Amino acid sequence: MGWTEEPLGLGYRDEEGKLTHFVWGRCKGEYGPFHIHALAYQNRQQLLELMALLRSLGDQIVLVTLFEPQHVQLQDLIRQPFRNQRKTEGGKYEEGIKAEAWWQLRINDLATCIAATHLSNHSTLSLNLTLDDPIRHHLDSSLPWQGISGEYTLHLGQECKVSAGHSKKLPQLNASVGGFSRLWLGAASATRLATSGDVTAADDLIENLDRVFLLPTPATGWQF
Repeated sequence: MGWTEEPLGLGYRDEEGKLTHFVWGRCKGEYGPFHIHALAYQNRQQLLELMALLRSLGDQIVLVTLFEPQHVQLQDLIRQPFRNQRKTEGGKYEEGIKAEAWWQLRINDLATCIAATHLSNHSTLSLNLTLDDPIRHHLDSSLPWQGISGEYTLHLGQECKVSAGHSKKLPQLNASVGGFSRLWLGAASATRLATSGDVTAADDLIENLDRVFLLPTPATGWQF
């Protein structure tokens, strides 16, 4: 927050004076745009209060930009969104929606990440996993950690675990560490990753992975 130029923060405190939910960002002059960098809240009601707060600024601040929160599609809150996009196209205060993959996450400790995973849809699946981690090509051979390339046996369900080596008579999944990380996070389905070539497996295993990995889409809410 200390790096923000022209900072503006608005929020709410509880009866004890504790900050409970707020927005923080950069506001260029009196009329904006107000570029929100951080949106913090604890529940749906607090999110709606922040949305109402931003709406109340509309008589003065012409444009607000923010990362879409996980719990709402902002277009649902905008009246005549496409009409406004056409009216403001090319202008200083142009309205619109942009989709960018601006953050990256990956699994570094496979055993810890899998052990912390609990799939609550009562489906189970066991498979052989072969991971390719290209980071090994960029690490000094003397370092103790060389990425997570290797062969594993993976058990998915309410309790998940992974062990070194393949097991007999299990279906085979080949994946890049990036592709498998996206599958584990819920950022992309097995079908989507198979189509783009980030994972390869028999069609029935891909379908079973889609059935087991029923995860909410990850959303950060702010830069980190």
